[in-house]
Amino acid sequence: MTHSTLRILLLSTCLSMSISTFINAEDKENDKTNNLQEKVINDLVEHYQEKDLNLDRIELKRSVRDREIKPGSKHVKLTKPSKKQQQNKDNSLTASSDILDMSVDLFHNIEHPKDLISKAFTAYTQGHYEAAFALYQKAHNQDKKNIDAQFGMAVVHQILGHMDDAKQIYLQILKKHPENKYVLNNFLNIISITDPDEALVTLSKLEEAEPNLAILPAQMAAIYHRKKDYKQAIIYYKKAARLDSQRIEYVYNMAIMFEKINQPSDAMILYNRILQAINAGYKTTVQVSDVTHRLKKLTDKEAYNGV
Repeated sequence: MTHSTLRILLLSTCLSMSISTFINAEDKENDKTNNLQEKVINDLVEHYQEKDLNLDRIELKRSVRDREIKPGSKHVKLTKPSKKQQQNKDNSLTASSDILDMSVDLFHNIEHPKDLISKAFTAYTQGHYEAAFALYQKAHNQDKKNIDAQFGMAVVHQILGHMDDAKQIYLQILKKHPENKYVLNNFLNIISITDPDEALVTLSKLEEAEPNLAILPAQMAAIYHRKKDYKQAIIYYKKAARLDSQRIEYVYNMAIMFEKINQPSDAMILYNRILQAINAGYKTTVQVSDVTHRLKKLTDKEAYNGV
């Protein structure tokens, strides 16, 4: 055997060992994540079995102008980005171009923000995600217990499609704060995308433990929508809307599902209710122009078919 042949064999052996070591390390890391996820989910089920959440309900007759989200609010809903901001995204989490993504919430207590977190949030809202992440990370390094910094890092990861990184952070937060519904919502969104069947099992367990939490049936509805099981999606959007009547987005998505199963009259009823609610003062990410456009399209179609 020549020296060159021996060297090739040695290099091949070393490479195989390196790849094997890398795969084993990756498997161990995945096992660690799966074990943590299983523990957190079990703890969540136990937590919601013990705790009764009283969710706020708002009647249709009541104006919610005073409920407008202000800079001092405890949470800020993510809205659809502008075209310019959309170009800065590496990945979109929406199930389709027409349905509203109700799956990601950004929690921020910014009544007395630290400078870094305030700057990070500004960068985030402007679509500068890498800059936002760097600022959140810097804030986290200064204060490891700061949930806003952790959550900000996770949300940016999720927006950019780094699901594993985002999930790890959400799990770490939920391990200590199972009551945080915004973190729970985002975590559930990730597993509903990466493993929808497993997510349905998890969501069913959580819903059984806490039947009054609207985000659970809403996530299930989103999964069934991705599976193109629109009738099941309607069932769960309806359940979510009953639990949280403030979220017009659930009703809007349900109306779109009615369009998809060719029940335009039901969709039109819901679109009209949405317009009435917005006129009554409800705050929502649903655009009036989108609702009126869909309503007009359905009305014109019915008029044409009736001719």
